[in-house]
Amino acid sequence: MTNNMIKILLVDAKKSNYDTVKKCVEENFNTRLKLEWISNFEQFLFINYQQYDIYLCNNELGTIEDFMNHLKLPLANKEFLDCFSKFITFITNNEQIEDSAIFKNQKLGMSINYIFEKNLESSELLDTLQSILDKYLWLKHLSTNLEKIRYLAIGEPPIVEELKFKIQELQKSQNILMKQLRQLTLLSKTDGLTGCFNRHYFDEYLIKAWKWSIKQQKPLSLIMIDIDHLKKYNDHYSCSIGDIALSLVVKVIIATVQNSSNIVARYGGDEFTILLPNTDIEGAKSIANKIAQEIRKLAIPHPISNVSKYLTVSMGISSIIADISLEPNVLYNRADRALFNAKERGRNRIEIMD
Repeated sequence: MTNNMIKILLVDAKKSNYDTVKKCVEENFNTRLKLEWISNFEQFLFINYQQYDIYLCNNELGTIEDFMNHLKLPLANKEFLDCFSKFITFITNNEQIEDSAIFKNQKLGMSINYIFEKNLESSELLDTLQSILDKYLWLKHLSTNLEKIRYLAIGEPPIVEELKFKIQELQKSQNILMKQLRQLTLLSKTDGLTGCFNRHYFDEYLIKAWKWSIKQQKPLSLIMIDIDHLKKYNDHYSCSIGDIALSLVVKVIIATVQNSSNIVARYGGDEFTILLPNTDIEGAKSIANKIAQEIRKLAIPHPISNVSKYLTVSMGISSIIADISLEPNVLYNRADRALFNAKERGRNRIEIMD
């Protein structure tokens, strides 16, 4: 181990997260990164925080304010902020992270970033760690250049302050660009009308979930949903009213599918998919029944439907433990067939295809 190794401190109550990150570091960054772990912010008080270069903190333990409070340092402590020109990354399950407290603290000049906890369990972990390392090295490069400039400009404080200001402006620009990149990435994955994921992202995620199911030998389930007679609804009320009804239904679906590893995607005009890793057929059926129940509670009038006086949905379910000899579309085709049966047998019902 050399003195040039970059030291990472993981602050996370879940040892499983530590084991996962440690395995990835040992397999891919063994000569570049050294990982250490503590389980809570309180333990932070018993270590020399300045010895670490990168901090990974689970957002469930608290925000950056909590992080600072446990060190008994004010948010305006300049020495501490200089130390954290290093790097802070929060692990989180919050899909709306841009609205959370950790981003509001970017005004302090700290490089605060985030990764989703579900990515720790996926093939994306290597890319995530590489991205964190690249961003840290970029910040270190800026910091090194600033120190050189300070040295060269001794005796000329105005120049130092001006150059420092310019570097801070560059850091702010980088934060803006990174946020815009995250927004563009999110837009490329989501459906503009409903806010759920789009078909392209579903196809990508299905492949990843399929590989996960093969490796773990855990069930993978798929629910396909069709909104009954949506075209008739649009023809009767107008497409704009239909879009409102569609959005209400999707909000109910997303609220019902709570696990962070599950995804809801718009597959076609009135068809939606719900991919459920680590969920067997009974679990998928329970979720489908809950969705149907919540949609009935909406009581959206559909006076020209021959199924019900309210808007309803038909659902097809399939579940499988993936096998290397099969393709992921096997799961989709079975769920699609089950959905076809549900529509053929009168709609407003759930059919299962094992």
